This record gives sequence, C-alpha cells and structure tokens, in this order.
Amino acid sequence: MTTELDRLIGHVSALSAPTVLVVGDVMLDRYVWGEVDRISPEAPVPVLDVLREEERPGGAANVARNIAALGARAILVGLVGDDPAARRLRELCAQHGMDARMAADRRQTTTKIRYLALNQQLLRADREDRHPGHGSAADAMVSAVRDALGEADIVLVSDYAKGVVVPPVMDALRAADRPVVIDPKPIQHHLYKGFLLMTPNHREAAAIAGTDPADTPPREAADAIAAYTDHVLVTCGPRGMLLREADGRTTELPARARSVYDVSGAGDTVVAVAGLALGAGLSALEAAELANHAAGVVVGKVGKATVSADELRRAVREDLAAP
Repeated sequence: MTTELDRLIGHVSALSAPTVLVVGDVMLDRYVWGEVDRISPEAPVPVLDVLREEERPGGAANVARNIAALGARAILVGLVGDDPAARRLRELCAQHGMDARMAADRRQTTTKIRYLALNQQLLRADREDRHPGHGSAADAMVSAVRDALGEADIVLVSDYAKGVVVPPVMDALRAADRPVVIDPKPIQHHLYKGFLLMTPNHREAAAIAGTDPADTPPREAADAIAAYTDHVLVTCGPRGMLLREADGRTTELPARARSVYDVSGAGDTVVAVAGLALGAGLSALEAAELANHAAGVVVGKVGKATVSADELRRAVREDLAAP
C-alpha cells in the first residue's frame, strides 16, 4: 500500500520534467558578511568588520534559480539596465543553468545589498528604478515572452512591481494556452484575473481583498480573492499555509520548518516548487504539500536560498516521520 510519504517522495522526481518560463522583476542580491564588536564613535551604529562578500540572483531570477536547482529547465525573461550589475546578473544566471533572455533598458539594474553579522541582517540598501520598460526594451520583453511560451509547460510570474509585470506582458500570457502561477504584489492585483494559482502571503492576500490582515483570517482572505485565480495558496509563516482550491475546498498545511534563520526568498521557493509540481501534472494539493516542505528547508538557510531534490526528499521523510 502506497503511503503519503511514498507518494510525495515519488513526486519529487517529477519536478525536473517541466520547462518553466519565469517572467518578472530580476535583481542582483549582494551579501556583505562580517563581525560586529564595537559601536561607531561617530554615531550610535554598529561597525561591521567585513569578512567576505557574495552575489546571488534575486527576485524573479531567484525563482528561476530554484527551478534550475531542482533539475528543471528555467527560461527567464526580465528587464535590466546596461550596467555592471546587469552583466554580473547575466553571468550568475548562466552559472546557475538558467536560460536568461533579459531585455536591457535605460535604468539601473535593481540591486539589493544586505549587511549581515552572526547570520542577522543589520541593514539593507537598495538601488532600483520602478518605471515600466521604455519603447524598444518593452517591445523586446513582450517579444521574448511570446517566443518562450512555445517552449514552456507552465509560466511563473514573479511580481515585485518594478516595471516588468505590465498589461502587455499579462495580455500575452492570457492569450497563450499555458497555465500561469503568480507570486503577487497587491498594488498590481488588477492584472492577475483569470490565471491558475496565486501564492500571496497572509498580508498580501488581505491587501488584495482590501482588508486588514489583523481582522482577516487566511481562510477569509483566500475566499475574498478566489475570483482572481482558480486556486489560492496563502503562506502564513510559522502557521504554515492554506490552500483554497477552485471548488472551494480549503486545506491547512502545518509549518514544516525545524529552524528559522532567514525567511527572505521563501516565497520564491514556494512559487517555484508549486509551479514545477503543477507543470508536472500534479494536483494543486500535491503542489502545495511539496512547496510547504521546500519552504521549511530554505528558511533554515541564510539569505535567499534554494532546495535540491535530495534535500526535498530528506525533508519530506523527516517531516512525515516526526510525531
């Protein structure tokens, strides 16, 4: 007799099968690691003695990185500037096995610099433009989306409201015969109607519904925004996740994290794993279950991270074996 453990373990291998088109706001994440043992004499702030620096793909590029880490093919379409950060981001995408087709525009490439000590973030500094793409860059981005749709089994939209997720792009996706999963930004909710799955956190779901999250339980928030997409998967941090399916059924999934160092990027992993599962033909509930186990892995890592197939299998075994 096949157990839940056997079933989910078997599904992990299926995640490498789909080709996934990721459309969204890409960015370069920089991490500056160091030690703090004194306060500045110039101001009441800590002095970070820098030990090392690291760069990683961020935003939609981190979603694509999660897909590649699970062995699937990731096509990435986004918008960058013509600057050193863009060139470095393209290099990192290639190193992580992504097929990056990013349009260049008159902007600075979004860059987030995080300063950390003892695995704790002290400060984040952002450089970004939020305007939509201009002229030929906007046309090139829409053209890249349309060209890639013919190669993709499923589309993931990673929206940070920085100029990529705009009506022409969403119209191109809506006209295609492909399932679409959206990691939303509440201010853009009017663009999401008619797709397969949306993966907001509780705060985002309440914002899309036009309510206060303190007064709106996840189930009510999911019900309120169910008209936008067939399924809604609300992530609730330490309370786990709630899935509302197209037929109105809801399932609460308990949090699977055993240790939490950093929740940044967990949403990227959730949308990546859920999208891979749906692209592989799994049900919405199976997709949510795998995404929940995967999120439990990445929050135990520092910085925006990924989960491998072996790590996901191990997490499923440990999570389901726990009392």
